[in-house]
Amino acid sequence: MKIVYVTGLGRSGTTLLDILLNAHSQMQGVGEVHKLYGFAHVLRNPNPQSVDSIGNTCACGAATIWDCPFWTAVDAELTERTGRGLKDLRLEARDRATFERDNLDLFRAVQAVSGAAYVIDSSKRVTRLRWLLKHPEIEVVPIHVLRNPKGRASSVKRRKGQVFRPTVQYSYRSLRLFALLFNRPHLVVRYERLAAEPEAEMRRIMGYLGLDYEPAQVNDWANSAHHNLAGNAVRRATSSEIGLRESWREELGWATRAGIDLIAAPGRALNWVKEWRWRDAAKG
Repeated sequence: MKIVYVTGLGRSGTTLLDILLNAHSQMQGVGEVHKLYGFAHVLRNPNPQSVDSIGNTCACGAATIWDCPFWTAVDAELTERTGRGLKDLRLEARDRATFERDNLDLFRAVQAVSGAAYVIDSSKRVTRLRWLLKHPEIEVVPIHVLRNPKGRASSVKRRKGQVFRPTVQYSYRSLRLFALLFNRPHLVVRYERLAAEPEAEMRRIMGYLGLDYEPAQVNDWANSAHHNLAGNAVRRATSSEIGLRESWREELGWATRAGIDLIAAPGRALNWVKEWRWRDAAKG
């Protein structure tokens, strides 16, 4: 059982990478798996035409996962295999045996329905990644997505009015991932490089995964079938255009940029060391 686990921080390009990977014929993205419980306990929408926001909708556009042919097929496959459906899974259980059983059952059901070689979990959470790495029957390939902390801070600022808090989160998350992944093979993907040179970067990523790059991953990803849970509006994009956004250069003053650089310095150093540690494996 092979899982690609996308980790990092929100507003850093994780959803974009998830969608681009999902556009490959041998990969099935399911988004932020740790949020499945909430999606599974939303009742079927009696009026699918009334959906006007992302909310608990599936990335394919279905009002709920119970209106989505893919997720209902996964539920049926899971029920046939285990006697339990999506609503019964405890994917974030603190009991390790339950965690391992339910996550393996879900991933197997997704793989059976999709026929994909890899299932993509973009939950991002460090603790979840740690537990999955210890799973005896799951082969996890971690991908750490990084974004310039000034770019992420600017993005968070537009939504929540915060600047320095997301920068503290950057260094704290970097510390946790350094401790977890420094001695484990993994791939680091930088958002700026992915957005500026998507084909070259996707070729590198697919080479690392041992799969051939498929042009649709960059040229036609918006038209591939998506069934990702949660994530940002990229999962509902109708255009396959990819562009590097660096509006932080105009939105943040010099003093704010200097403060972000200072707070993020420890995290950036740890990320550089970790990336350098696995630079040869990352060449793909």
